[in-house]
Amino acid sequence: MSYEDFDKLKAMYTQLIGLVCYSKETDSEDEKIDCFLKMFQIVRACLKFSPYTHFYTQVLIDIIVKTYNSKVFRTDLLLKSQIGVFIENPKYYAKEFYEDLEENPYTIERILHEFTDNIEKVSTKKHNEYIKYFETIRDLLIENFMEKKTDLKKLLELISKYSNNSTEEQIRFELFKVIQNNFTINKCENCGKLFIPVTSSKNPNQKGRNDQKYCNNLYLDTGKTCKEIGALNKQKEKVQKSSIQKEYNREYKRMHGLHYNHTKKFKEKQFKEWSKKARELRDSYTDEQIEDFKIELKKLSDLYWK
Repeated sequence: MSYEDFDKLKAMYTQLIGLVCYSKETDSEDEKIDCFLKMFQIVRACLKFSPYTHFYTQVLIDIIVKTYNSKVFRTDLLLKSQIGVFIENPKYYAKEFYEDLEENPYTIERILHEFTDNIEKVSTKKHNEYIKYFETIRDLLIENFMEKKTDLKKLLELISKYSNNSTEEQIRFELFKVIQNNFTINKCENCGKLFIPVTSSKNPNQKGRNDQKYCNNLYLDTGKTCKEIGALNKQKEKVQKSSIQKEYNREYKRMHGLHYNHTKKFKEKQFKEWSKKARELRDSYTDEQIEDFKIELKKLSDLYWK
């Protein structure tokens, strides 16, 4: 992809932002459905640039829709998608509650429901605030995409230069580079394909960790890489198995709800203080001590809300 292509992609993302925002703010069900169908047309057009755009486009749409539905800047979705970008504005920092919140699986029914879900009327000030945030996310996604595509382009140019465009020679050249640099080859535990462990370091001489279990290839039509799927599955498995984590999550949601509904009585500073102590308490107990943990967690919560 050339810089012109990325400019075109940015323009399409801008169009996508306007379309999804209009859909969330209109009261007309017919207009919501019309926007939903137009959104898929833009998504298909984005795919013409590269199959990797599907992942970034999905994250952008998800952030816009869920920001409207929750009234919170859903920057946590960048972290959950494992997109390594830095948010400079502290106002956009991810909220801890949503970082721990497990997202629903992607289905057409789920996307349509969240896309067309009615919300409270959005003021002009809030609308402009949202647009500025979404444009920030747009720029960060494209910047991240450009960095990854640049690395890929350099590799392809290098292969083409030494292989005379022969598929067989390309394979030989790649195998030669693997042997020459003593790269490790692992088998992905998700898709079963072979891959070379990579590193996020900018040092060209630094190799990836040999114990990596998942590749960075997109898996089927999920829009996510095997590495991202593996991390999500590992986290889900940990949460599902840990009774301490389950109890902590339950109490965290309860206390957050109390803080959200009684901000004057249960202030943000108090909630953050409770949250920090609750995490420390959680990390000091094992699943075998679940009953003791419940007692101590209740004592802690009672200090802040009775």
